[in-house]
Amino acid sequence: MEVKMAEEGCCENGESKVNEGTHCIWKTVDDGGVESKRFYLARTTAFEMLRDRGYEVNEAELSLSLSEFRSVFGEKPDFERLRICVALRSDPRKKILVVFMESEPITVKTVRAIHSQISNNVGVRAMILILQGKMNHFAQKELTTFPFPVETFPIGD
Repeated sequence: MEVKMAEEGCCENGESKVNEGTHCIWKTVDDGGVESKRFYLARTTAFEMLRDRGYEVNEAELSLSLSEFRSVFGEKPDFERLRICVALRSDPRKKILVVFMESEPITVKTVRAIHSQISNNVGVRAMILILQGKMNHFAQKELTTFPFPVETFPIGD
């Protein structure tokens, strides 16, 4: 995106010539993709929620900027790399797993695949699914077969 600077509007360094202490609007322009921003916001919100619930959250995760997120995860993040697994501060043996789901509709088959993947994770006592697509009624019912509570949140929440 090309931004033209007015003669009296902005200097090369982004400082305003007219009103000292204000910045040019080009500093707030986001040239990245919508998808990476959506995952960044969802992941940051998940970390904040986990911290508020008493889980051990690394401050570096909470202070990660959007550009840093993009440099680590890219414009189209890999869902496996976005996963979060943190321990409860009061009992580190109890962990929660946050899984980001793809945009296709979530079916019983999808839920069963997640169940088989996480059965090897020792200490997982709760799970959160971040949904991009719809989850059908049968898939929601399948979540009740997990040996721990599973919460679902649309990615926009």
